[in-house]
Amino acid sequence: MKLLEKYVWCDGTLTKLAPEMLIAEEDETRLGRGQDRIDILDLEKQEIFGFGGAFTEASAVNYMKLSPDGKRRALEMLFGAEGLRYDFCRVCIHSSDFSEEEYIYTEEGDFTLSTFSIDRDRKAVIPFIKDALAAAPGGITLFASPWSPPGYMKTSNSMKGGRLLPECYRLWAEYILRFIEEYEKEGIIISAVTAQNEPGSHRWESCEWTDRELIEFTRVLSEVLSGYSRKIRIICWDYNRGGMFDHASKVYRELGDRVWGAGFHWYNGVHTGELEAMHAAFPDMVLIETEFCHGISARMYGKYRSEIMTVLGSHTNAVVEWNLLLDEGGGPYHSRDIGCCSPIYRTDADVAPRGTYLQSFIFSHFIKPGARVLYTSSAFKSLMTLAVRNPDGRILIYTYNDSVRDEKVTYCFGRYRWSAEAVAGNLTLYIAEP
Repeated sequence: MKLLEKYVWCDGTLTKLAPEMLIAEEDETRLGRGQDRIDILDLEKQEIFGFGGAFTEASAVNYMKLSPDGKRRALEMLFGAEGLRYDFCRVCIHSSDFSEEEYIYTEEGDFTLSTFSIDRDRKAVIPFIKDALAAAPGGITLFASPWSPPGYMKTSNSMKGGRLLPECYRLWAEYILRFIEEYEKEGIIISAVTAQNEPGSHRWESCEWTDRELIEFTRVLSEVLSGYSRKIRIICWDYNRGGMFDHASKVYRELGDRVWGAGFHWYNGVHTGELEAMHAAFPDMVLIETEFCHGISARMYGKYRSEIMTVLGSHTNAVVEWNLLLDEGGGPYHSRDIGCCSPIYRTDADVAPRGTYLQSFIFSHFIKPGARVLYTSSAFKSLMTLAVRNPDGRILIYTYNDSVRDEKVTYCFGRYRWSAEAVAGNLTLYIAEP
């Protein structure tokens, strides 16, 4: 084994340092020891599919306002080999709260979908996605989410609140399929869909569902998608971790392998027990963090660095934040009070990183698609630990000291060890070659 590189994130700065000296030892010399140890175990957990964000209309509008140099810089920072290398991203099915306004793909009252058109998306969203696909070295896996069916298909006759009319279940499913077909004609492949973003009533585009209603719609959606020329996977839930198991377990027990996995957000607390329960009950189902972000001047939940380590350590296969690119005020948006953070933001014709950029970078830039999480064992309550084996065999070891006290650590992998100080507030990455 050889320690190749060491990186330390501290106060918004990422620094490359020389790694500590690696020491080989006989196994028996370690017996009975370990109060200061972090062990990286040679036992694999789940596969990591990738990292990403959402191609909202707000992100796309900001992208289109950039100068040519600004666009190149944005693409490199988000998708390029020297940037975040985002490769697993979300697309909105018509409008969300991070569109300039509400819109749908048909004329009002069109129950035949004869007026269906994605022309609005061709102005900004589709050009942004196409440029991103060209900039990403390994391509981008895309999944899509709807915030609401068109108002004319709902009890509220509005994009806000209300329920999908039972007689419109198949029509709405066909609308979603039509979106997938039209995007594919543009050369954009949608690999999966969520049945509903954040089921419930919100001030922006939303739809209310009982568990039974959402299960029945998901059944109809799977039937409609099964007739397509390629497989489109379905992701259930797509809401906060707290409450996920109760709903998703009902979906899986009734629909089984019609559903690929469950999506979740971070806005109601840690709730890692939900992830553990999902994996224990349904080990073949994937877990995808489909959305998380901070508000402008308002911290919605935790720190990106601890969030990413927490979910990857709890069987999550992909991590996707919210908007990819917003303006300095966190917009544009509608039907809400504040904007949100994005990894980069537009400053007139150029872009700059937010404080969260490097917190994501230290994971998404180094962890490759197809990597496997490794089990770890730590003596420390104050230290978070994550270890990953990339497809090339290299081991990535992360330690985050989320406390006010420095700790002396002995890292162990097999018969090798090295000692280091885990400084309070710092996130450290070691890259090792077995």
